[in-house]
Amino acid sequence: MPDNHPVCELNYQVQYLDYKIVAPNGYWQGQTVGSATQDPSYMTYTLAKNVDDCLKACDGIEGCKFVNTYYDTNASEENIPKHAPGVLTCAMFSKCVGTEQNNNFGGQDDPNQIYKSNGYCKSGACGK
Repeated sequence: MPDNHPVCELNYQVQYLDYKIVAPNGYWQGQTVGSATQDPSYMTYTLAKNVDDCLKACDGIEGCKFVNTYYDTNASEENIPKHAPGVLTCAMFSKCVGTEQNNNFGGQDDPNQIYKSNGYCKSGACGK
């Protein structure tokens, strides 16, 4: 009998983990790379050290419903906080977004790379 319980992190339902695509163009064209969400419901982003901190940040933003967490690396820009090793980007959205909107694969203009792209949707099924 299948387990129909949602996979939860805090009060968010896990939508996807480590999402990847084959880059259609740019620096990584033809390679399988991580890919982050781009959607008109985008609100803001913050940087964190772990997923729980990202989700708690969304809880503090009125109307935030979805978080896409990912690492955005660029070896030539490690001095920039967003590209520093071990820094997690937390992109916040006002609606839950599926992977069909995951078309930011990095490397469109420079050799940055996105990896471990995860999606979390605020859900009543994941009560505290």
